[in-house]
Amino acid sequence: MRPLLRGLAAFALLGAAPPYAAFAQQGTVQVFGAAHTVQGPATRIAGERFEPDVGVQWFQPGTRFGLLQMELRGTSRDGKPHLGKSFVAFRDARFGGITWTIQAGDTHFSPAIGEYRFANLATPALTFAGGALEARTARTTTSVLVGRATAWRNIFGADAQTLDQDLALARTQIRVDEQLEVSARASRIRTRDLAEFQFSIAASDQAGMGARLVLTPAVQLIGDAGIVSYRRRGSDTREVDASALAGASILLARGWFQFNASRFSPGELPVLSQPLNDRQTLFAAGEYDVFRRLRLFGSWESFVTNLYAEASDSSPWQNPPTEGTRVTGGIRLPFGARSSVAFRVEDGDRRSRYVGAALTRVSDTGVASAEWQTTLGRLTGFVRHARRESVQADEVAGTFTQNDSSAHLVYDASRMLQLFGSTVATHMTRAAGGASTYWQVSGGGQAQLSKRRLWFRAEGTLSWNVDELSARVVPHEGLMVGVNGEIAMNTMLGLNVHADRVAGISDEDDWVTRSSLRLTRSFSTGSPLHAPGTIASASRVGGTGTLAGLVFADWNANGQRDPGEGPLENIPIRLANLGHTTTSGTGEFAFTNVPIGMQQVGIDLQSLPVDFDAPAVPQVQIQLGRGDRKRLAFGLVPLGSISGRVVRDANGNGQADANEKPLDGAVVVLDNGARSEQVRGGRFRFEAVPAGEHTLQILVESLPEGAAIVGAASVRALLGRDALAAELDFVVDVQQRPEIRRVFPPGGTPEHPRPARASAEPPAASTASSARPRARAATQAATPPPLARESVPGLARPVDRLQQFAVQVAALNDPLRARRLAEELRAAGYAAYLVEPPADDPDAPFRVRVGGFTTQNDAQRAASALGRARREKLWVVREVTGR
Repeated sequence: MRPLLRGLAAFALLGAAPPYAAFAQQGTVQVFGAAHTVQGPATRIAGERFEPDVGVQWFQPGTRFGLLQMELRGTSRDGKPHLGKSFVAFRDARFGGITWTIQAGDTHFSPAIGEYRFANLATPALTFAGGALEARTARTTTSVLVGRATAWRNIFGADAQTLDQDLALARTQIRVDEQLEVSARASRIRTRDLAEFQFSIAASDQAGMGARLVLTPAVQLIGDAGIVSYRRRGSDTREVDASALAGASILLARGWFQFNASRFSPGELPVLSQPLNDRQTLFAAGEYDVFRRLRLFGSWESFVTNLYAEASDSSPWQNPPTEGTRVTGGIRLPFGARSSVAFRVEDGDRRSRYVGAALTRVSDTGVASAEWQTTLGRLTGFVRHARRESVQADEVAGTFTQNDSSAHLVYDASRMLQLFGSTVATHMTRAAGGASTYWQVSGGGQAQLSKRRLWFRAEGTLSWNVDELSARVVPHEGLMVGVNGEIAMNTMLGLNVHADRVAGISDEDDWVTRSSLRLTRSFSTGSPLHAPGTIASASRVGGTGTLAGLVFADWNANGQRDPGEGPLENIPIRLANLGHTTTSGTGEFAFTNVPIGMQQVGIDLQSLPVDFDAPAVPQVQIQLGRGDRKRLAFGLVPLGSISGRVVRDANGNGQADANEKPLDGAVVVLDNGARSEQVRGGRFRFEAVPAGEHTLQILVESLPEGAAIVGAASVRALLGRDALAAELDFVVDVQQRPEIRRVFPPGGTPEHPRPARASAEPPAASTASSARPRARAATQAATPPPLARESVPGLARPVDRLQQFAVQVAALNDPLRARRLAEELRAAGYAAYLVEPPADDPDAPFRVRVGGFTTQNDAQRAASALGRARREKLWVVREVTGR
């Protein structure tokens, strides 16, 4: 607890800390303080003028109890001190063969329907104050929670206002086998008062079951049903109703499809902000790549809401029964290497009938839009135009046509300066007469103030709202300035001021100013990765220090960071025998509370992303003294590709025309013999080529008898930050005579041995060599399961080829957590496996990977998909494993 007490004392000095990507799995205490103030006329200010937020967060990994998380926050309500969002949780504690998670305080849960991952059935997380218990085994997960619903009141999310809604829920999920998963749930909800939030159901008791059947890794069938007994607000009558869901999700090599039919009772989990109740729908949607550069997408939905409108007549909260149909469709088309265009159309109608009245409102709304986004050098742009139409059949005043146009530009002037600007224009024409126009122009920039991550940002906004019917012009002005980032090691500052005014509303000073200040200080509580009594633990008695550094893209491979060589994110760094981490978004890493003495730190070569080559010195040894803060930097050379064609010059024009026949069997050499490729299908390709200038030449000896090279036999290719791929052509004039090869027969000759090549295909055992010019440590050979996915990257499917690429998911020092993660991924259908530490390096982490990819593109698609599902960035590594 000493680091915690030391952090509380240091907070008074407001000293500050960056939330690094990780602290090598060490425990961390964060102490923070913030305040938000609002100044301006009372007519434009609602709520409190001053909102404080102070607190402490503690994250402590452990080898026995799992993970400990604790948060304690204080704020104010009605000008008085108030205990804000606070909770404590013990996660992944193992006891009796079961993994337990216990939470108490302000926490959240997600309704079961959202776990089916249908695009039209997304549900927000429900926040509540209470307790939750979860028990997991290899096949079963059971959770129980009780508490009261909460709502956030201030901008920091620190004031959890407890509402008068009691919650009790239980859920069990059982994975029967690799294809079938079933679940059961029950809930009890009682609502008396939700303050300013409306509600219609006062009491609800529900029980339900669901099932997920995985026919193939790409086809899933979903079924769910429940029965509910509920009582409406203001009524003493109990109603019994049912809810049901049936649907399917299909993944294809070129897209996906979903369709479902659902009916949700008015009493279906009537919690705060729950959209899935009192409605029934039919839904279908999908995306499909018709061609390589053309994706079609669309959806169709028919819905009915307020299923029992007459029964709610006595309730003070009524919704009109509504039915309608919506259809969307469009295309996305890449344009060039870094641009794309998209077109989207949406249309549908809606009919609403008010309870107890003859009035019926029928409307038809639609929108057609086109957008274009591009990156040209350092400039990124986005342009969009949309046309909206709304037709009210029985009310002309509600019929209008609206055109919206917007454009956004971002310019990276340098590594430390970024400029941006945007404009928005909206014009609405009403069928009843009159029109209005809205214009907005904004612009600004952000600049890095120091070598640390401290940025200054300023942005100004000017808008006009013009009503052509009244000829009234209402200007709106705004200005925002802020300083955010790291002001010292482990210290973060956030200071932002926003001022705006709407002129002509009143005679008062219309300026409203909102200011926020936030300071955060982080302290390490030590690493739990070694048991007491080890050398690392004992050395802490002598003192500790800090090792921090940066990883950057070394484009010229000189080992030094030059102007324009930007930082690299998610690069694995290892502190030998103590821990590991990955670089943050700014390329930085930090190991705190490191024992003094000689320490070895550097790039984790076994997890290095395949897009980079290791530096000449990937690891260094540093003598660390008590209280030392030492920094170091590692440069990684980006890797690209060089490809091209070898064609017969049939028309004698000296150029490689599209319809000219390819020439097979020729040999193309890279960098004077460093690597070579034999042309197949008229094409050659060199993968994993370091950035820089390279020379390619075609060997005359490998051409047919009598053939001559048209033009230069040796050409140069430059791989750099503007392009990491080069395309080159060789043109050969071949006389019409039998082809007699003098060298390079199949398999090569002793006089001219064929160099090892790096390509998407697995290298032969006799010619296997690294595709990178510098040596990399051999990957630990842990035989992956014979599973892979091609049509749906990352999902299981048998293959019988060598594995070349894998997705690095996690590197953990706890073998139980690593094995559990691998089991969870396999249960989800991924070809996950565990790479255990080698015998000569027992302190290496346990690496969890998803493999079975023979090309880097397949692995990258799987990394992107799995990263979105896990909400984290994953990277591709090279695995060379034979079977």
